[in-house]
Order: sequence, then structure tokens, then C-alpha cells
Amino acid sequence: MKLESCLRGKGFMETTDISNASSIRHEIAKLVNEFASQSKASHQEVWNSLYDHAKYVLHRDYRLHSKNEGRPAIQIVEEDGRLSELLEISKKLLNPANLMSKDEFLNSLEAMKTGG
Repeated sequence: MKLESCLRGKGFMETTDISNASSIRHEIAKLVNEFASQSKASHQEVWNSLYDHAKYVLHRDYRLHSKNEGRPAIQIVEEDGRLSELLEISKKLLNPANLMSKDEFLNSLEAMKTGG
């Protein structure tokens, strides 16, 4: 908090920027948690999938940068000013409508086999 106050005092950060970034991070985390819970996937798998998709959309490998720099990928995304873009990717990728039950999946395979 002291660092944020210092940076804000020197004109590097605005309070609204910090709270907005925090809000966006929270919303992304909420989408990840909900999707992981509904899909029975681990949170790490969902985060990895999100960053894999972001790599192609945002043209930067945040997982690799995170590993190389020893910092959370979300922090690097935030520093790049791309949290809003990651949120939009999250909303599309982690939409519960994209989930399919095993029965629905098997039925869709059968429909494909029969050309329906």
C-alpha cells in the first residue's frame, strides 16, 4: 500500500486505475472459479487454458513470461494494460454455455456419424 501511495503521489498511478484493475482481476478470477467448479477442472487447468487462448489473441505468452520472471501472469497482463482484453477473452472462453454433459457430447458424436 505504501508503494501505491508513493507512486500515486508521483503521478504514476491513479486511485481509480488501481481499483478498476483490482475489480477486473476479481471478475476474471470469479469467472475462472465458477467455470472450474462447473466443469470439474482444476483452477490451474482453467487459468492455463485462459492464458493459452490469450497467447493467440494478445500475441504474448503470459505463461512463459510468468515462468521466466517468477511473477504471476495476471500481474504481467496488468502491467501491460491488457486486463480488459483478458476479461473479454474470459467472458467468451469461460461461458457456462460452452460446457456439455457427457450424454450431450455422446449424442453429438452420434449425430455427426449419421450426418445430422
